[in-house]
Amino acid sequence: MALPRNLTIVCQGLGQRHSVANVALHHAEQLNARGWQVRLLSDSFPSDLPEALLQERLHPPSFDGLRRLCHLPNALSFSLAAMLRLQQLARSHACDAVMFHSHPDAAIAGHWLQKRHRLPFALVTHGIVHDRPSGTYSPQLTWLYKVTTGPAFEAADCNVALAPAMAELAVFNGARPHTIRLIP
Repeated sequence: MALPRNLTIVCQGLGQRHSVANVALHHAEQLNARGWQVRLLSDSFPSDLPEALLQERLHPPSFDGLRRLCHLPNALSFSLAAMLRLQQLARSHACDAVMFHSHPDAAIAGHWLQKRHRLPFALVTHGIVHDRPSGTYSPQLTWLYKVTTGPAFEAADCNVALAPAMAELAVFNGARPHTIRLIP
């Protein structure tokens, strides 16, 4: 079986250059250098993005007006916007596989695309949000991660762990051991 060559990477906030975004951008650049056509789906992009990377800005509805209650609806809104765009890409055969950098995105968009379009997906785990100390994230966002982490790990065709401890956490939270790939 030939490896897919059109990869879409989904990561919210690429333009903010936080740690998750930096990993997603690094993956995009490395895969592109190895001959993959990489498309990035995000709601923001850095100004210094290499021209070889395709970028598509998603415009999900924003719930920032809810202030401290905005995190859950903003996360769901992004996941649904990504799912709709990925569905279009799958129908036009412009995407062979997807890499998600968020458990909710993988559980919502990835699992649905996998079942509907037989589109394989990878989940890059940056940690387990719902295991963090109380108050680290909003309670609503913590709840979303709690209900989506297990299904995302279980459904992923490939679970990318950035460290051995993350690989163990992924298996503990539902990833099938044969799907784990350690890529520091």
